[in-house]
Amino acid sequence: MIRHIFFKELQMALLDRRLSVSCIVLSLLMVVGGLVFEKRYHSMQREYEESLVQDRQDLNAGISKKQKEVDDALQRGFTVPREVIDEYLKFRLNDLPFITRNIRKEPSKLSFIASHNSALPDGLEMDYFRMSIPQTYSAFNRYLRPFVALDWVGIILYFLSFVCLCFAYNAFSGEKQQGTLQLMLASSVPRWKILLGKLFALWCILLAPVIVGVIAHLLIIRLSADMTLLPSDYYKIAVFLLITLLFTGINILLFFAVSILTPRASVSSIVCLLVWIVLVVILPNTGWLIAGKLQPVPSITEQNLREETLLKDADDKTIRWSSVWSRQWEEHSEDVYRWKNKHDRMENIRGEIWEEYRNSLFRQTDMGIALSKISPFSVFRWTGDRIADNNYYGYRNFQQQAIAYQTAYRNYIVDRDAADPQSRHLIWRDQWNGCKEYMSKAALDPADVPVFAYRSPDVSALLYNSRMDIVQLLLWLGGLFGLVYCAFARYDVR
Repeated sequence: MIRHIFFKELQMALLDRRLSVSCIVLSLLMVVGGLVFEKRYHSMQREYEESLVQDRQDLNAGISKKQKEVDDALQRGFTVPREVIDEYLKFRLNDLPFITRNIRKEPSKLSFIASHNSALPDGLEMDYFRMSIPQTYSAFNRYLRPFVALDWVGIILYFLSFVCLCFAYNAFSGEKQQGTLQLMLASSVPRWKILLGKLFALWCILLAPVIVGVIAHLLIIRLSADMTLLPSDYYKIAVFLLITLLFTGINILLFFAVSILTPRASVSSIVCLLVWIVLVVILPNTGWLIAGKLQPVPSITEQNLREETLLKDADDKTIRWSSVWSRQWEEHSEDVYRWKNKHDRMENIRGEIWEEYRNSLFRQTDMGIALSKISPFSVFRWTGDRIADNNYYGYRNFQQQAIAYQTAYRNYIVDRDAADPQSRHLIWRDQWNGCKEYMSKAALDPADVPVFAYRSPDVSALLYNSRMDIVQLLLWLGGLFGLVYCAFARYDVR
């Protein structure tokens, strides 16, 4: 009997021109999204590769500056032996701690699931001593940023859910008015079979254009010469299809519940629209407002004033630098250590202040996300971001890897300095870079410097991090099914 109801609902849906057109438009949107993504990804990848070249040029900037000094000296008539010039032009270890590196997140290959928001940071600046707050390096024109991106999350979250509303709001109240529901029950058809038949039919109808759009989208990517998806990427896409299945079922059951609990189809349509607006717009934005109040973040101006105050208190002005210290190490080594310790303390203060600021940004965002997940629409959205390794979750992963890279970068410099018996092994930061005289001046090949390489989380890590989101969607699906079943069991079809 479920099969008969299923095919009846399917036949009625196929004869409904509005639903057929909506499904075709849904598939076309995903195809257009694939074409847009291919062009946009090539642009982002080219921009990223240019940033890698620029970072390598920054490492060589010290050599370029030395080359200019040599050229100026030769133009003024100085005679310098070639071997002296070659030795002088070498890149040296004591230059490395003071070079600012621009570290960028590599564009996600799965950003067609949840596209990159150009308003969000995509990198940071760092050197041996410091790491900046999140930075935005993208050259993408922010005036062209769409309100709803043509990514899978945006299309399903807004368009598919609205199509579901338009064709589920009268699933029971409409048939009650037409008398067909009473006729089915008069034939002794169990109510649970009617419910399951309607649910499975609409589920298949709505998921069919999504599957078609996904296949077409992946074919576009497959035909792209500059992009190849790995097997792990296809597993992540499978996870996304799983949460899409759950999310679509939640939408159907949600609007079924409204249709059962309202007396007429006209009332059901209005209530469904209000419920949709509340879950898509109001509840998520309310979560951000509450997070802003409960977990405030100081402004950059406040942070700068705090830093200035703490540094002024920590600055021991009785210790002053003298140029003779480097020439008379044995007599002034204690003074050098005092000077270094002073600057280490001040650098620690700077690091703690801005690390706390970064953490406060993340805490506020985490709270906003957690509060917004009272809506299943937000759960779906943020799970999509996590699968795509993009937007906020992508940057969090990038931040963690950047911290690990800075540690490896420091260890590389310390180890190379420790291997030089001529070095005093003292590294600190001040405006005169005085520590260059106290660390290794050994020649260094810039190609040997560790390079930052971003790694997306694997499938097992993705499933582990998304486990609570998937559980939430399952609870919503189970809870709504129980509500619809109980409501329909007591539903008066007269």
